[in-house]
Amino acid sequence: SGTWTFSSSTGTAPYNFTTSSPLNGLTLYRNGTLSGQPTAAAVMSITVNAQDATGCTASKTFTLVVCDLAFATPATLPSGSLGSPYNVTVLTTGG
Repeated sequence: SGTWTFSSSTGTAPYNFTTSSPLNGLTLYRNGTLSGQPTAAAVMSITVNAQDATGCTASKTFTLVVCDLAFATPATLPSGSLGSPYNVTVLTTGG
């Protein structure tokens, strides 16, 4: 999960941000905050629309990459000894 906030450097505040793109577990709030927990790994093209207080509009398309990261266990590896063979099993989840 995470949060990203879209903003505008021109126009008249306040701004209203919208999208008609499917976001797979994420929500784009009117204030420009994109947050939530993605439901699947994907590369998505999303178009964000902005409207300022005077009714002027702009749109921009972004590429959003959602990765399914792998985590390895154990979290720390045991110490080895100089001159001795070293063997440890590392397991991953996700990815």
